[in-house]
Amino acid sequence: MVSLVEKIILTRLPMKQIPSKIGLRLRELRHSRHQTQESLATECRQRGFAITRTKLAKYEIGMTQVPARFIPIITHILKVDITDLLPPINGEDQPKSRPELKQIRNLSGKRIRFFRKRQKWTQHKLAAVLKKMGIPFTRDIIASVEMQRTRVRDYQLVFFAKALQIPLDSLFPDETGFAELASTFSAHHRRKIHSHSTG
Repeated sequence: MVSLVEKIILTRLPMKQIPSKIGLRLRELRHSRHQTQESLATECRQRGFAITRTKLAKYEIGMTQVPARFIPIITHILKVDITDLLPPINGEDQPKSRPELKQIRNLSGKRIRFFRKRQKWTQHKLAAVLKKMGIPFTRDIIASVEMQRTRVRDYQLVFFAKALQIPLDSLFPDETGFAELASTFSAHHRRKIHSHSTG
């Protein structure tokens, strides 16, 4: 729910104003801790960063840029990594278009995303569970894994399966997934042969 202060600020924002992505992530992380703007501002002041609730609201809706000196303080209070405050480079979840074969770096990303959503977990929640198990994954790394842009080691798959409470083999593609991968590989291989023969 948008507070009265935020409504007043939003009515004064230019139509083309682009909200600060860091501010939006700050809002998400604060909500995940069930913390109000007032209580967060109070903790910041206790640590030497003079900030009011209104100023914090401006950060969260992008009306004011988040100062660099504020970031280490807020990550300490929220008990998250600095990278958790930064938005994923390639978007929230997985891209709209299917990645090319040469870009696929794991076979389990889609399955991890499926079981995470079945648990109704956010990427941040899954990262937090893995961190408790000793796997230092951030939300951004989880997003990259699910987009099949990051390699996943075999022992890390064991922890993914344990975190999601599923059998290990559930993280590998089923017959349909393997068929799709084989089809993609065949098309990619044919293009390579064609390019070499015409080059």
